[in-house]
Amino acid sequence: MTAATQPVTIVSARVDGVDVEMAQGSTVLDACRHAGADIPTLCHGPTMTAANACRVCVVEVEGSRTLVPSCSRQLEEGMEIRTDSDRSRHSRRLVMELLGSATELDRAGEQLERWMTEAGARPQRFGMPEPESPREPPVPGHHHPPDPVFAATVAEPAKVEDDLYVRDYGRCILCYRCVDACGVEHQNTFAIAVAGRGFDARISTEFDVVLPDSACVYCGNCVAVCPTGALARRSSGT
Repeated sequence: MTAATQPVTIVSARVDGVDVEMAQGSTVLDACRHAGADIPTLCHGPTMTAANACRVCVVEVEGSRTLVPSCSRQLEEGMEIRTDSDRSRHSRRLVMELLGSATELDRAGEQLERWMTEAGARPQRFGMPEPESPREPPVPGHHHPPDPVFAATVAEPAKVEDDLYVRDYGRCILCYRCVDACGVEHQNTFAIAVAGRGFDARISTEFDVVLPDSACVYCGNCVAVCPTGALARRSSGT
């Protein structure tokens, strides 16, 4: 029997009380969407391997000690999944609040704004954005003392280094989708990567050279997969 004629194994599970049947290899996210649940996702892309970076897609699975990222967890026979439990709602809201307090998610699009509204996310409770807060390259071993009033942000001036792209990393949530699209997932150019650690981590070219001097071939894959508008094509007049 050839691989093309092998029968498909079906996995049965329950999502929010709804019975679902999916092909083996499907993810929990696939099952949730099949059941009609609207699960927020930021780092997940339909043509990319799950990165498990944003954690806004977490759901509760009966018997699991922790919430599970639905984008990468494979569906198993007999799973009982709850997408709207108190634990999952609290975790989703908190992640969105932390992301929103550090980045300019308010300009990331209507879908994300709707998800934040539905989750009841209030990023301002972590403090108002720092005034005039464009961050500078970090000094090794140096850490700014926390400000009791203002929330630290990743704001920085937009990078406009050519006639094609605008890189506004004040919106970046480090989902790694652009890095993966530039690397092993799509283009295999490896023009960009994550530089720095912790709060100072950022997307950068090698040695932080301007984009035209990097290995970038301007394929546009990074722009296509960015969920927040941190990467965008330049329009006339910008």
